[in-house]
Amino acid sequence: MSRRGETLARTCLLVQRDFYPQLPAADIEEALTGTRVRLTAHEGELTTRTGQTALVATFVWVAQLGCEIFLHCPRTSLAGDQPPLVGRELRAGLLALSRELATPAQADDGRHVETAIALGASRARGTADTEWRLSGDSFSTLLSTEKCQAPRWTGTEPFGALLGGIAAAAEVFRAVLRRLGEARGLDAPAEWLAAGEDRCRQRGSHHEQCSVQSAPPERRGCRYPGG
Repeated sequence: MSRRGETLARTCLLVQRDFYPQLPAADIEEALTGTRVRLTAHEGELTTRTGQTALVATFVWVAQLGCEIFLHCPRTSLAGDQPPLVGRELRAGLLALSRELATPAQADDGRHVETAIALGASRARGTADTEWRLSGDSFSTLLSTEKCQAPRWTGTEPFGALLGGIAAAAEVFRAVLRRLGEARGLDAPAEWLAAGEDRCRQRGSHHEQCSVQSAPPERRGCRYPGG
């Protein structure tokens, strides 16, 4: 088994166990590594530690899926520690980290991608099958369709940004499974694999947005040890 295959073995097993038991791991691995994802974050989103955490978290979770990431962000100094990055420069740290993962990332060249994720008010570039916008604050995150307006990242605590990275990567994974099933003529749970914007409408949102909170409003002013 290749190093990439070893890295993605558990993900492939999850897909076989819960969604497509008839598919060989090689087909699942090909679908994951053949998915292109553009991450866009402009300078205004990266002036805060929270915005940088959102980019790092999204990058790491998507990279762990084996997808090919095209990174569109400026050279920016780190606003504090951002594990697992090393060094003091954000973009260089992300690209260096990806070389240790299943599929190395690269600087964006504007090509068409399957999924595009833009942070806050960042202006997206190129075209994509599915486009998302990710914003939030210390304790919450908002994942919305690209055509929706989204505020810039604010706050000082990392919890909302970490949730945002997980939510964005989940949509990437969902889109991979949906395309894989359609290509092979296989059925999977319709609600789970529905396009994200369709699920938002099903839940009653008129703005095609989904939000997650890690703490109720009355707790958002609390400081945590090490915060």
